[in-house]
Amino acid sequence: MSFVRTAAGLSNQHLFYGVDYVAYTEGGTQTLAFRDLASASFDDVAGDLHYWQRVFASCCPQVKVRFLPAGSKTTLLELARQIEAGNVTHVMVAMDQDHDRLHGNCIRAKGIFYTWGYSWENDVCGPGTLEDVFFNLCPVDRGAHEETIRASIACCYQRFINDIRHLVRADVVLGGNGSGLFPRQSYRKLIKVSASAECPVLDKARMRGRLAQLRRGRKTPAWLPSSDRPVAERDCFGHLVARFFYRLLMQLLSSKGVPCPAEETFHALMVLAFDKRFRCEGLKRVRRHHEGQFAAFLH
Repeated sequence: MSFVRTAAGLSNQHLFYGVDYVAYTEGGTQTLAFRDLASASFDDVAGDLHYWQRVFASCCPQVKVRFLPAGSKTTLLELARQIEAGNVTHVMVAMDQDHDRLHGNCIRAKGIFYTWGYSWENDVCGPGTLEDVFFNLCPVDRGAHEETIRASIACCYQRFINDIRHLVRADVVLGGNGSGLFPRQSYRKLIKVSASAECPVLDKARMRGRLAQLRRGRKTPAWLPSSDRPVAERDCFGHLVARFFYRLLMQLLSSKGVPCPAEETFHALMVLAFDKRFRCEGLKRVRRHHEGQFAAFLH
C-alpha cells in the first residue's frame, strides 16, 4: 500500500465514522503498522482509549471524535509526524508522554496530545482517586472512616514517592542512552507486600543492584537536555505507579474483609474516579496541561 493511499484513507476515515476527527491512541489488543491504520479492524478495549475519551469529553465536548487504539507508540509517532507535515488531516494522536518532555522530543502540532505524566496511569493514579475507589468498593460509612483511610493512603504514597525519587531521575537519564532503569517487562515484582507491613513497598535492594549493573562499564550524562527536571509522581514509569496503587487498594480492602477486583477492573474504576475529579476542576496540574493543549487545538 503506497503512502499516498494510506494518507488519503486516513484523512477520509472520519467520514466513514461520521465524526469530525479520528483519534488514535495506544493500547488495545493489536499492534498496527502505519500502513495498516487506514484499513484495519479495531476493538475498543484499551485503558488508554478509556482515559482519552474522558479527557476529550470534558475539555472539548463540541468536537465529535472516534477513538481507535493502534497499540504501538512507534506507529503513533509516525502518524504524528505526518499530521505535523500536513500530509494527513482530520486525524489526531493522543499518546503517553513517557520522557519526551524531558528529552525535548515532544511533537508540537495541532491535533497531537500528550498525557501530563509519563502515561495515563500517572494522570489517573493519585491519593484522591484511590480514596474514591476504596469507598466505592467498601461498604463502610465514609464519614466515619474517611479521615483514617485518607491518612493511610497519604502516608503510604509519600513513602513510595520518597523511595522512587532518585530512581526516577536515573531512569530518565539512562533512558536517553538505552532502555532506562525500571524493568518494563517485570515491574510487578518491584512492589512487595507482606502481611506485617502497613504499605506495599518498593524493592529498593533490587533497584540498587540494577542501577549499579547498568552504570558499570558505561558513562552516562548527569544532565538532561531539557531545563525541566524529573518529578517523581509525574515522570515515574506509569505501570509501576499503577501497580503500587493496586496493591495498596488490595491491602486496604483486605483490612475490611473485602475482596479486591481484578487489575484491569481497578484501572477502569480509577479512570472513572479521575473523570469525576477532573470535571470538578480537581487534579489542577493535569487539568491545566490538557486545557493548554485543547486551547492550542481550538485556536
